[in-house]
Amino acid sequence: MFLFIPVLALCYFIATQKFKIPILLIFSLLFYIWGAGWLVLVLIGMIAVNYLLSLINNKASLIIGITFNVLVLAAFKYYTFITGWQTELIIPLGLSFIVFTAIAYLIDVYRGEALPNLLNFTFHLSFFPKISSPIERYNHIVEQMPDRSAKIDRIASGIKKFIVGLSKKVLIANILGVTVDQIFAIPIESLPTATAWLGIVCFTLQLYFDFSGYTDMAIGIGRIFGFELMENFNYPYISRSIREFWRRWHITLSKWLRDYLYIPLGGNRSHVILNLLVVFLICGIWHGAAWTFVVWGLWHGLFMVIERKVKMPIILGNVYALLVIMIGWVFFRASSLEYAFGYIGSMFGFGADNAVYSVSAYVNLLLIVVIVAGVIGSLPVVPLLSKLSNRKGYAFVMVSILLGLFALSLMEVASGFYKPFLYGAF
Repeated sequence: MFLFIPVLALCYFIATQKFKIPILLIFSLLFYIWGAGWLVLVLIGMIAVNYLLSLINNKASLIIGITFNVLVLAAFKYYTFITGWQTELIIPLGLSFIVFTAIAYLIDVYRGEALPNLLNFTFHLSFFPKISSPIERYNHIVEQMPDRSAKIDRIASGIKKFIVGLSKKVLIANILGVTVDQIFAIPIESLPTATAWLGIVCFTLQLYFDFSGYTDMAIGIGRIFGFELMENFNYPYISRSIREFWRRWHITLSKWLRDYLYIPLGGNRSHVILNLLVVFLICGIWHGAAWTFVVWGLWHGLFMVIERKVKMPIILGNVYALLVIMIGWVFFRASSLEYAFGYIGSMFGFGADNAVYSVSAYVNLLLIVVIVAGVIGSLPVVPLLSKLSNRKGYAFVMVSILLGLFALSLMEVASGFYKPFLYGAF
């Protein structure tokens, strides 16, 4: 905010049209070096191999390319999980997202839907705002590359989106994360029922505001520099089914799984149940190298299968979906399967009666305010407010709110408290 983006903006906006993309590319690589050091060589190697294979562009090169990308991901992310041997390997920044982006590129080229171009592909894979989501399609980025004109409305919209995302992360997700970390550190045999529910409610909101906050910041930065990245969230917690949830949560991942895995496996044409379970098994494994993520993926796959056979009454749909989602988030957050099952047991009445870890020890006015703000923010309130945009004074009020949020966010950042993005681990 105070160094990288201002310097990039200065170089970008004074440059002629010819140099705008190269400047963004150079700064993107510098950003990666800043965040990952020598691991930028992994990114460069993946660019080189995938581009060369896309030039060959036959079935063998596609198979080799997919295998190569999966092996790179496995070597860094799943080595310990597969072998049981502890290593000091650091996962390259955004590797899971980069791998899926590269695989999509190879498949699009093979299908004749994209044309190989070294500059375009390098920029597509390394453009810094989207390193860790959204998972963009090659053509969606390439088609926007020629249009580099500075438009004040688009820049203003990008700044607004960035501030909203920053506020989500700093003012809601980070504060909730403190309580989540404290509760999920309680020994499972000492966890009271009410405290368990507080912990999972906080994590449900924390994960949404952390990840959607990151995505909003990425979209905002992309918009400032002339790129319209894909929206990744559409109020997922108002869903009335798990199927609807996955149309609203991590939208670009859902579309990737549908277009590059589910449909090629046969989609709705054959072996639907098996296809769904395989897709969500891979979805779980993609998220993390632990059995908790495997179970989380299969949990969602199971309910996707159930919903094809059983239709939940509309009036109960949201309650059902939220319950399934929150139980799933226990596996997503827990350090082990044993802890996850124990935590779920505590949620449903098998918790300890331990005064030391009573829910009152974690609830305070700030937490209540943040939870209420999180619940309101996870509902489609903003689209309703936008209908008032033509009212007198609306613009002044919105600008004042944005400036207030930005000031509060900066104060929180200046306090020195740092909590990495949850999806930064992927």
